[in-house]
Amino acid sequence: MAWAQAPYSRSQLSIFSPSLDDTIPANHAIRQLDYVLSELDWTEWESSYNRHRGQPPIHPRLVCGCILYGILNRLGSSRQLEDATRNRIDFMWFLDGRTIDHATFASFRKKNEKNLKLLFREVNRAAIRLSKKALLELSADGTTMRANASRDSTRSAASIEKYLDVLDGKLAKAMSDVAHQDALDNPEQASLKELQKQLACLEAEKAKYKAALKKAKRLDQARKKKDGRKAKAARVPLTDIDAHVLPNKEGGYAPNYTPTAIVDKDTRLIVAEDVVEGFDEASSVPPGVEAIERDYNQRPKHVSCDGNLASGPTLEKLEEKEINVYSTVGEKLCELVIRDDLSQPISPDVWSQLPTTGAKKKKLARSVFIFDPDNNLYWCPMGHPLHPRKARTVTDKKGNPKKVVRYACKACGSCPLADTCLPPGRKPKTRREIARDEYEAYRDRVVSRMSTDEGKTIYKRRKHTVETIFGYFKGVLGIRRFLSRGLNNVRNEWRWMCTAYNLRILMAMK
Repeated sequence: MAWAQAPYSRSQLSIFSPSLDDTIPANHAIRQLDYVLSELDWTEWESSYNRHRGQPPIHPRLVCGCILYGILNRLGSSRQLEDATRNRIDFMWFLDGRTIDHATFASFRKKNEKNLKLLFREVNRAAIRLSKKALLELSADGTTMRANASRDSTRSAASIEKYLDVLDGKLAKAMSDVAHQDALDNPEQASLKELQKQLACLEAEKAKYKAALKKAKRLDQARKKKDGRKAKAARVPLTDIDAHVLPNKEGGYAPNYTPTAIVDKDTRLIVAEDVVEGFDEASSVPPGVEAIERDYNQRPKHVSCDGNLASGPTLEKLEEKEINVYSTVGEKLCELVIRDDLSQPISPDVWSQLPTTGAKKKKLARSVFIFDPDNNLYWCPMGHPLHPRKARTVTDKKGNPKKVVRYACKACGSCPLADTCLPPGRKPKTRREIARDEYEAYRDRVVSRMSTDEGKTIYKRRKHTVETIFGYFKGVLGIRRFLSRGLNNVRNEWRWMCTAYNLRILMAMK
C-alpha cells in the first residue's frame, strides 16, 4: 500500500496561496474574542500611550487580547505568549501577522492595573446586560494557590537574626575593602566598581532580611496570644515575604496566597475578587459586596459561604445591608431541651440522648443550653440559670479582637447531670460555663435561616456555583501557582485570570 502524499511541496510556488483568514474556521474562539474586544471601550487604555515619539505602538486591545486568550489556552508566561505570536496561527490571525516580545507582555501586565479593573467591570456589565438577570444570589469562597517561592527558603525569626549578624560582618568587610581601594593612589576602577556592586547587593539583602524579621516577630506575637506557651515559631518565605506558609490540600506546608471570589449564581460571573493576607478569607466579603453595589448598582439578597468566610464582623456588616447569609456557623439548638418553662428540668427519660462534645473528656454539648435574651442568661437542661460574668476582650484565631461574656452555673454541685455536663477528672467546685461573644446573635439568626428548606437549597448551590470555578482554574487551565511575587503583583495577576474567565462567559453569550 502506498503512503499518503503531501498536497503541497515545501519548495513549490503557488499562484493562489491561502490567506491567514482562510486558516481560521468561522466558529473559532479567536474570532469570538476579536468581536467581543472590538465592542469594548479602550479610551482609557489608549490615553496612557505617548504616540508622538518612537515607533507606533501596538494597540492595547491586541496586547490585552493575547494575554487573556493565552490564559484560556494554558499560556500564562510572557515567553510562552511571545512564542505563540510567532508560531500559532490563531495568534498570528488576531495580530494580523504582528509579533510581540515577552518584555512588552510583562510590562503591559503590570502598568495597566487601573485599566484592568475597568475592563473587569466592563466585561461583567456587558454580560449582565445580555443575561438580563439581577445579581440576587451570590456565593463566596477562597482557595490556596502556591506562591512563586520555594518551601526551603522559609526562615524563623531566630534563624533570620543569626543570618543578619553574618550579613553585618560581610557588610563591614565590604565597606572596608571599598574604602581601601578608594584610598589607593591609582585605583583600578573596574575593581572598585565591582566592590561597590557587591556592597549594594549586601545592603539590599540586609533590607530584605530585616523586613522578613519584622513580619516573623509579628506572626510570633499573634501566635503567642492564641496558643500561649505551646505556640510554634512562624516561618517567613524569604523569596516572597508577602506570602504565608499555609497547609496545602495535597499535604504538607508551603508558601501560599489565598485568592477569593464572589460569584453570581445565574451568570456564573466572578463579580468580585481579591487576594487576602494570610488565610483571612472573611475580610474579602464585605468589601466585595460593597464593590458589587457600587459597580453594578445592584444589592444582592442572599450570600452563601462556608464557615471560614462567615466571621462575626462579616455577618454584622451584611445584616446591616439587609443581606441574608447562609453558612455553616453556629450550632442548632437540641430539640430535646425545648420546653415552655425553661426553669423546669427536662424528663429523665431523655438524659441519655443528650448530645456531648469532646473526644476524651466528653461533656454536654453547647446546644442543650438555651439562651434567654430577655433576662440575659442561659438555662441548662435541669432548669438552672447560668448568669453572666464580667465581659472581657479576647483575640480570635485570626487575630481579631472581640468581646466575650462567660455565663456560669452555681448549681453544679448538687445537679444529677453533673457527671455528664462536666468533663471527667474535674477539680472540686468546677462550674459549667458557656462563652458568648458579641456576634452570637448574628450566628443564631444564620442557624435559624439554615434550618429552612430554602436555606438548605441556597447553601447547597454554593458548591456548584463557586467551588467549580477554582477547579476550572487549577484543573482545566493548569494554574496552580502564581508567576509574580509580592501581594500587589499577585492581586493583579489574579484579576487577569478572573477577567479571562468572565470574558469566556461573555464570548459564549454573543
